[in-house]
Amino acid sequence: MWEDGPDRQNQLIISGRYTSAPDTDEHSRLTHAVIRNRQRTGSLGLAPACNLFSANSTDLDALAWAVEQGCTVISQSFHRDDEPGRSSLNFDDVYKDWLAIHIPYPTICQAAGNFWATDPDDIDPPQDEFVNHKGFNGLVVANHDDTGTSMSGSSVFRNLASPHGDRELPDVSANGTHVTAVGLTMSGTSFAAPAVVWAWR
Repeated sequence: MWEDGPDRQNQLIISGRYTSAPDTDEHSRLTHAVIRNRQRTGSLGLAPACNLFSANSTDLDALAWAVEQGCTVISQSFHRDDEPGRSSLNFDDVYKDWLAIHIPYPTICQAAGNFWATDPDDIDPPQDEFVNHKGFNGLVVANHDDTGTSMSGSSVFRNLASPHGDRELPDVSANGTHVTAVGLTMSGTSFAAPAVVWAWR
């Protein structure tokens, strides 16, 4: 899991951490719990037997650390400030594409992003936001509800610029609506990305 650290870890099973003093939040607690947790009731996560590493910083060094630990599937549920308004790849995208073609060949599942009327990304109108992650060698994930009949209307779907107009993102959609675990319920592509991690483990 590559993002800030979980605010509480008593219901999580984490095999290793990038830093012992990360910035923390509830969002990260739930993204970790989607993969693996030890809550008393409910699901124990989609991959309860995995080794869950917490690359608990948004620095690229934390991502490199996760790869050095041998992580073959990585979930990313945050974006850089410039990504929602950017029509092309940024350095993060290029770096993740490079990592994916080198040992241990990690599959990086990235939240497509969400938009709404008061979205702090400040894209006007909100639906003009670009899919946040635009690389070629990972998976960009939208969200849907339990029925899986259609992508959530709040999932970002605007494609990046390409020479032939042939890049279609997001790549896949997974359950990210009303996700409940470890005392939290949230919605968004942030919780769909770790669900795809489970499928690729």
